[in-house]
Amino acid sequence: MGYLRGISEHPRGKEEEKADLTPPKKMIGFILPNKGRSADLGPFTVTVDKVEEITGLDFFSSVPQPEQEELERTITVESWGWIR
Repeated sequence: MGYLRGISEHPRGKEEEKADLTPPKKMIGFILPNKGRSADLGPFTVTVDKVEEITGLDFFSSVPQPEQEELERTITVESWGWIR
C-alpha cells in the first residue's frame, strides 16, 4: 500500500493524520492550532484515535479493522524520521 493521509480543517485548527503501511506499519496524528507556525511538530503529536474522537471522522477505514485499531491507538514518534 504505502502512505495514506487524512486532513480535517475547521475554525479552531487543523487535524492531520498520516499512515505508513510499509513495514514497520505506523500511524500518527497531529492537532495544530489555526495560526502560522514554524515550530517542531512534536508537541502537536497525538494518536489517530484522538483525532477521530475530536472530528467524528473515521480515517484509514481501508486498513483491515483489527490492524487499524492497533495502529490508530499507538504513537511511535521515533519511527518517523522527519520528527525531531
